[in-house]
Amino acid sequence: ARALLDALSVLAPERAPLSVAAEAAGLAAAEAAEAAALALARAGLVSLSQQQEQEGDTTTTLVDTHRLVQGHARAALGAQGLRAALSRAVAALLAASAGYDDQQHRTWPAVRAVAAHADRATELIAAEEERGGLAI
Repeated sequence: ARALLDALSVLAPERAPLSVAAEAAGLAAAEAAEAAALALARAGLVSLSQQQEQEGDTTTTLVDTHRLVQGHARAALGAQGLRAALSRAVAALLAASAGYDDQQHRTWPAVRAVAAHADRATELIAAEEERGGLAI
């Protein structure tokens, strides 16, 4: 569960797709990701919701993490841990948006789902670089 919380700490606080956060946390098995998310929710550290996809019968689990929880988790990471969490998050976000084609509307939802999280990771990287604490 700690790895998932670390990943969530560098994403936007609202509506993080569990699949993206799990990949950033290194949780390959969906069952492991769900168990970690449920453990964090039981501890009151995150809130979980479900979103039905417009096309198809799939449901996406979304995770909301309070900004104070995110800040505490990032502080506990230290400089090296933060650098690693951001690197894994950026890789997971890029993987989630692979196949995007601005001419194909079917690819838009995948990018829309991760855009705020990419923005948040970029903000954190810029803030850490400004402080001199991060060199990726």
